[in-house]
Amino acid sequence: MSNSTWEAVDEDRMRRQIFQLYETDINPLLQPVDVKNLHKYLECAGKDAAKMTSLFERDAHAARVAIIEALKSNVNAITAITEIIKNRDENLYGRLRMEGLCEESLRCFRLFFQTDDTIDAFVMLMNYEDVLLSLEKDHRSTYEQLCVLVRKAKNRFDIEEACKVLMRELPYTTSDEKWYWDFMRALNAHADNIGLCREIDPNFAKHYSTYENARLAPVSSKMKMNGAGRAEEDEDASDDENASDFFICRPQSSFAAHAPKYGQSVRDRVKPIKLRDYQKELAEPAKEGKNVIVCAPTGSGKTIVAAAIIRHHLDQTSDQQPRRVAMLVPTVPLVDQQMIMLLQYLQDKYFVIGFAGGEFSGVKAPQMLACHVIIMTPQILVNMLNSTMKADKLNFADFSLFIFDECHHTNERHPYNVLMEAYHDYAGPSKPQVVGLTASLGVGSGKTTDTAIEHMLRMSANLACENLSIVTKHIDDLRAHVPLPEDVLEEVNPLDKDVYGVHIQNLMQQIELSIKPRLIDLAHRRNCLRPEDVKIPQHRESDEYQSWYSRLLRNRLPLLLNNELKRELSKSVQLLKVYHRSLELNSHLPTAFAVRFLQFHMKNFAENAASSTDQELLEKYKSKEQYLQAAAEETLKKPIVVKLRDVLKKQYEEKPDARTIIFVRTREMTNSLTEYLNYDPVLEGVFAASLTSANSSAAQGGMGMNEQRSHLEQFNSGAVKILVATTVAEEGLDIAKCNLIVKYNHVSNEVAMVQRRGRGRAEGSKSVLIAQSGCVAEKELLNMQKEKLMDLCLQHLRNQGEAFFKAQVHEKVQEMRSQRELDRTALEVRRIELGDKRFDLLCRLCNALVCSSYWIRRVQNAHYVSVDPQIWLRGNVLPLKRPLAHGLTTVAGQFVCAYEGCGHEWGIVVKYNGVFLPGIKADGFIIQSLTDDHIETSRTQKRQWSLIERTFFVVDQITEKDKKRMLKGLLALSSESQAMLEEQANKAEADAAEEARNKANMRERQRIDAEADDAAVDDDF
Repeated sequence: MSNSTWEAVDEDRMRRQIFQLYETDINPLLQPVDVKNLHKYLECAGKDAAKMTSLFERDAHAARVAIIEALKSNVNAITAITEIIKNRDENLYGRLRMEGLCEESLRCFRLFFQTDDTIDAFVMLMNYEDVLLSLEKDHRSTYEQLCVLVRKAKNRFDIEEACKVLMRELPYTTSDEKWYWDFMRALNAHADNIGLCREIDPNFAKHYSTYENARLAPVSSKMKMNGAGRAEEDEDASDDENASDFFICRPQSSFAAHAPKYGQSVRDRVKPIKLRDYQKELAEPAKEGKNVIVCAPTGSGKTIVAAAIIRHHLDQTSDQQPRRVAMLVPTVPLVDQQMIMLLQYLQDKYFVIGFAGGEFSGVKAPQMLACHVIIMTPQILVNMLNSTMKADKLNFADFSLFIFDECHHTNERHPYNVLMEAYHDYAGPSKPQVVGLTASLGVGSGKTTDTAIEHMLRMSANLACENLSIVTKHIDDLRAHVPLPEDVLEEVNPLDKDVYGVHIQNLMQQIELSIKPRLIDLAHRRNCLRPEDVKIPQHRESDEYQSWYSRLLRNRLPLLLNNELKRELSKSVQLLKVYHRSLELNSHLPTAFAVRFLQFHMKNFAENAASSTDQELLEKYKSKEQYLQAAAEETLKKPIVVKLRDVLKKQYEEKPDARTIIFVRTREMTNSLTEYLNYDPVLEGVFAASLTSANSSAAQGGMGMNEQRSHLEQFNSGAVKILVATTVAEEGLDIAKCNLIVKYNHVSNEVAMVQRRGRGRAEGSKSVLIAQSGCVAEKELLNMQKEKLMDLCLQHLRNQGEAFFKAQVHEKVQEMRSQRELDRTALEVRRIELGDKRFDLLCRLCNALVCSSYWIRRVQNAHYVSVDPQIWLRGNVLPLKRPLAHGLTTVAGQFVCAYEGCGHEWGIVVKYNGVFLPGIKADGFIIQSLTDDHIETSRTQKRQWSLIERTFFVVDQITEKDKKRMLKGLLALSSESQAMLEEQANKAEADAAEEARNKANMRERQRIDAEADDAAVDDDF
């Protein structure tokens, strides 16, 4: 098929015949007022406009048919009608203009308009049912919805309309020209239709053979097929030059234009690295080039040890062997902190830069490659190693040293471990050296020496570290400079008479009695519930109770087929969750905080109370409301609150300038406790601030990076003397020397215990656990036992000698590599088994269709998005309070279900390469399995996309065709959303630029402060 074939297709002819395919859809959109706008075209066709208006009054349908029949051959009239439709049906308007079709599909579609009567021939002569049967037989999942539409058109109208629907919908069924080849094969397979196949392409068999050979050829051939069966060069394929870069460390000099600008005054302010004896001992194995885990207490100065290791490593650089260091940190605040610390020790000679993701948009690789040390969160590096964009791709060979801060996270699916799995599989001539830093490796779930050592060996193998560096020779020096705080346990009893708790538990009991029979019934019918889901825990304030309702809400109830039952049970269990959280606040704070929390959530509940069950639940709450309010006004002093006040009062009477960190379990608790402390007259003049994760939204109690940074600066300066924090303050943050650590009725594991205790670095500091329940104290005791077990195991491994440890880790690495190979083989087999299977993704709350699994794509291995343009009609786009620019993507909006006011969150809208894409989170939907006959078989839910890919369907990377389709789809279907998202994206990018400027200013201030404060040198060790 030659190029002339494509050029021979007349645009006007094609537009006329496209118009005919949509006549039935256009008809009901025409109105009497349109006669006036079309009168000149009607007159040219010999139709009287006045008579046509009169006909509209008598028989509107007949008038519309007459108008279309009169004007369907006039291209100018068709253009006018198309513009009329633009304001009445944007989707149809886009279809008439053939928007949303990729270039390959459009070129193939043009083949059906080579003569004035080609479409007429298909409509009049095609045996459409034979075509449908062939498509269903060979490609059911791809054309299933199309077949339904065509048969509906036949039942509602006639065979001609069925053929029209088939012809016009076919090009939209696949993301490339595949529909064309499948359709032509279906025509060629039946005697009734073979003539139509040859009418389009007399040499179809030959062209199809060429197409199939190219399709099955390896990707490395770098060829693709166009709609005529001709091979073309693939623009996205990597070239030989880039392939060679994969094994070469690209020198900083090649990217000098992107390097940070350091003045001589900045370089002159470098601090000398002065290591204590125990720090020299810790750094020695890494300086020898060994892969090593440095294990030392919080506050022992692991950052300056890292600086010494980095400087020694970079000093070995030569022209033939460039070097570059990546320091990976698990949280955003640590990026800033470690960058500032390393700049102080390295800025005279080396470029240092930090990337947290939120404050940088666009291509980052050139800036990174211009530097010697890059501090970043691990997901950024994972994304850039996997990047499909040449300009923003990094390779393992670009780095000579990886430093993992808080390396005990290198397990399971943490980004640290994802990165290290790729590291283990990297086949380059040399790999980066690996150094891990941690206060505690932990013992996992181990309770014996053997299981604890097994955990440590696995952690070491994950990090490819065959050496452990712990202080043994200079232990006295370590103890002299890193005092351990005194551990104190303060046990208190709960309030004897808790009026609020009694009323809330009564409300919870009523709900439990209401839902239990239905839960039992569902369990008996084996309808997604298990026996343990029916056993409601007796202690409503316990973690067990929280696990029970969380399991129902996340994993069980979304799978129910009965929408009404699912909604009623979900609303009831959601209310149990609210009551449980209010009980938790009530047990730790004055009751007024719990009442305020409850009032806020019940107001939201009332605004969305749609069913009789909702109203009944609301009435039960209202019947207790006055008693709950009365309980809030009582001035009963809760023992746990009194104990906290006493501890703090004593601390600040003895040391008015002391620093305290209070660890609590939830974000809600941080904000409420902070407010309480700031209004407590006992602590007048002692200000508190909260510190929560930057990875959570403001609505969830999270805070932005600027706010985090501000609170830490205020704490270090003394403007704020108490930090109320969640786990974000446990790890690595260089918080000023604390005099008091308070664990407020909350403990986690032995690793966190060591880290929290290590926050108390001042001489004579204390670590106090205020425990209201026996189980909290028991858990702390267990953590202490695990800490002792860990120390014993570390010493045992050290005593066994380096050769023994190295052999054990090597064996574990080989074992894990073999397991990965088995897993990969199993995954490939699974991919083949899955084949073209398709699933429907349904809203987790209302069962409305989100999209088919066919339309899911991956963006930069970081986001899973839908590329079905129709999804813009199924979901609503909402603005975000805090849109964020993350590297190459910008989070511009929230995406929620639009079905009958459901509003369930499906995910976020991201901007990528200028295109807005709806990101779908794994726990936002349920997966509907279908048989080959499109019959529902089962529903399930997975909370991670990696599990979905292993179990259900394979997700491909997004293509340019996908992006073009979604760009046109949003403009055609929801131009208002497009405008709002652009505004949000612009705000995010402006905020990112401002954040970058603020960071630069902050770095300069901290350098000046560091230079002026000589005493800080000893503090930083």
